[in-house]
Amino acid sequence: MNCFIFIEANFTEFNMESLRYVNELGLKAIFFCRNKNQFDHYYYRYFDEVIELNTSDIKSLLKATNFILKKYKILAVTSLNEDFENNAASLCDFLKLPTNKAISISIMNNRYKLRELLKKMDPNLNPKYSLSNNILEAELFAKDIGYPCVMKSLLRNKGIFSKKLNNENDLKEYFHENNYKLQNIVGDTFGKGVLIESMIEGNEYSVHFIKSIDGRLVLTGVFIKEVIQIKKIIFWI
Repeated sequence: MNCFIFIEANFTEFNMESLRYVNELGLKAIFFCRNKNQFDHYYYRYFDEVIELNTSDIKSLLKATNFILKKYKILAVTSLNEDFENNAASLCDFLKLPTNKAISISIMNNRYKLRELLKKMDPNLNPKYSLSNNILEAELFAKDIGYPCVMKSLLRNKGIFSKKLNNENDLKEYFHENNYKLQNIVGDTFGKGVLIESMIEGNEYSVHFIKSIDGRLVLTGVFIKEVIQIKKIIFWI
C-alpha cells in the first residue's frame, strides 16, 4: 500500500483540498504532529494514521518514518505548514524523493537573503532595506529612511512577527522584546540581527512557482493578499 506523509498542518481550505486529493487517489495519509490536541479532531478524518512526535527533531522524524516504511511505501512527504517545509525536505532527501533542497528552502525563508537576490536581478524591486545587528544600527537606518518603517525577523516565519514602527520608541520596544530571545515553533532562534525596511503602501501580492518533475514546465501565479473582516451574526431564539 502506498502512503503520503504530512508533517504538521495549517488547515486552510487550500490545504484541505490537498488532503482530499490524496484521499481521492486512494493513498494512505499519515500525519506527523507534535500535539494531537492542538487541532479540531474533525480534521483527522482525512488521515489514516496520526502519529504524535517531536516534529522539530529530524531524528524523531526518521524514527517515525522507518516505522511507517515497515507497513507502506512512501510516495511523498510534505508539510501543510510552511514552518516545517525544511524538515519535510530533509526527510525527502533521506527517502530519495523529489523535493526542493533543504538548503534552498533555508535561503528562501531568510528575508535578507531574498532581498539580496532581488537586488542582483533589479535593485528597483526592493524597498530601502538594511540588516541591523544591534539597536544602534537599526536606529541610524530608521532615521535615514524615516518613519513609518517596518522591522522584521530574518526568518520568514509566522511565529515571529513583522511590525510597523511609527517612531523610535516603537523600534526600541520591538528590538528589546524580540531580538535574540524568541524562537519559532521549529526551534530556530530569532536570528542574528533584524531586517529593517522602508514602508510600502498599497496592495500586497505574492508570487508562486510550480515546477514540473521533468523540469520543462514552470507555472507562475500572482495573487493579491487582502484582509477581509467577517462579521459574526448571532441569532437569539
